[in-house]
Amino acid sequence: MLKSPIASDEEIAHELHGELIADGLIKIVTESMALSKERPSCSALAEVDLEPMLGEQTPLESLLAIDTETTGLSGGSGTVAFNIGFAYMREGEVEVTQYVLTKYSGEKAMLEEVSALISQCEALVTYNGKSFDVPLLVTR
Repeated sequence: MLKSPIASDEEIAHELHGELIADGLIKIVTESMALSKERPSCSALAEVDLEPMLGEQTPLESLLAIDTETTGLSGGSGTVAFNIGFAYMREGEVEVTQYVLTKYSGEKAMLEEVSALISQCEALVTYNGKSFDVPLLVTR
């Protein structure tokens, strides 16, 4: 039986349009996307008062959206985030950054990158982050 060749980290980074920033860790930064007044919307949101959640003076640039993709959902010590994505505002545009593990050896560098990004924000925006994403990252 023929085995498929295993791609190197450099080849994977190239295919993902990313950059190998440490052994086993690829960083992918999308091009910034301008926020347009002509974008799709959900009309039901017009009825929701968002101010109590954010506060009147909360600048969008102080928020950091985060999501993790993991090796499992148990949340135990064996669960590893192999992909962590962020979205944030920069100069009126949305920028998305992802960190992708190709080897477990890249986890320490990924957690250092994540810590640096999180330390620059005032609030995290997550879905299930309070009960899953954040505790997972804290325990690693």
